[in-house]
Amino acid sequence: MGDPPAVMKKKFQELILKDKQEKSDAEFKAKQEEEKRKKAVEKRQKMLEKEKKKQLKKLEYIKKKQEAKLEFEKKKKEAEEKGEEAPAEEEPPAEEEEKEADEDEEEDADMEEEPPKVELTNEEKKMTFYKASPPDLTSYALNTAFMKFSCPEKEEGFDEVRSEWAALPKSKEYLKTWIQEKKTTTRIEDLAPGEWFQGKWKEWQKCLQAWHAKQNAFKTAVAKKAADKATKEARKAATVAAKEAKAKAVAAAKEKAKEAGEEAKEEDKMEVEEEEEEEDPEDDADGSASEANDDDDEQ
Repeated sequence: MGDPPAVMKKKFQELILKDKQEKSDAEFKAKQEEEKRKKAVEKRQKMLEKEKKKQLKKLEYIKKKQEAKLEFEKKKKEAEEKGEEAPAEEEPPAEEEEKEADEDEEEDADMEEEPPKVELTNEEKKMTFYKASPPDLTSYALNTAFMKFSCPEKEEGFDEVRSEWAALPKSKEYLKTWIQEKKTTTRIEDLAPGEWFQGKWKEWQKCLQAWHAKQNAFKTAVAKKAADKATKEARKAATVAAKEAKAKAVAAAKEKAKEAGEEAKEEDKMEVEEEEEEEDPEDDADGSASEANDDDDEQ
């Protein structure tokens, strides 16, 4: 333990530099691929724009050609009317294609660039160990075992204990410091509660259950009170509704009786009128007979 010899440090730094270079090369390659993709998109866009311009120029040339033909026909007709010789037909000059610089070679040259060479920083040069990827131990295995790490002792049955990198006392101090630092930043995987915690936990569970029981009893009482109140209000509403229905029934009965009495009076009146009408013809007959007798007496 401790600081490794110069040969090991050099080897570790070579491995660190190699990993750093590989990472840089991968990033550079990814960047190149992205630039290549962007340039391909730009190139395609330029080709589409070029084709569009070409088509527009072609349409413009066709339009000019048609206009020139119409102008020629017009002049020819005018010349024939005047008896002159028809002028020669002229075609509009063809559009010259624009010459574009060949950018493919430049793009290929850019894509053939070598990735940059990386160097170790001052902090990386001070690193004395190489962290392999993937690591030799899983995080769980290391976190559950590092507190048991120790330096070998002769009392354990070894014939000889030698420390190649540093003296044994210095190695022990290094390991102790490493374990202390590791404890402050490592999750304890095999942490288990003790008897004191177990006792307090049981007390807390009992207290919590008692609180829950009281809370449930209170909720039940509140719910019962609300239910009783609702039942009482429902009964009261039913009583009021029954009284109102009874009052309406009585009023309806009175109204019906009143209507029935009026109908009876109307019927009695009609019967009286009918009887009177039946009696009137006899009176008329008696009156006519009396008048006839009076006339006879006068004669």
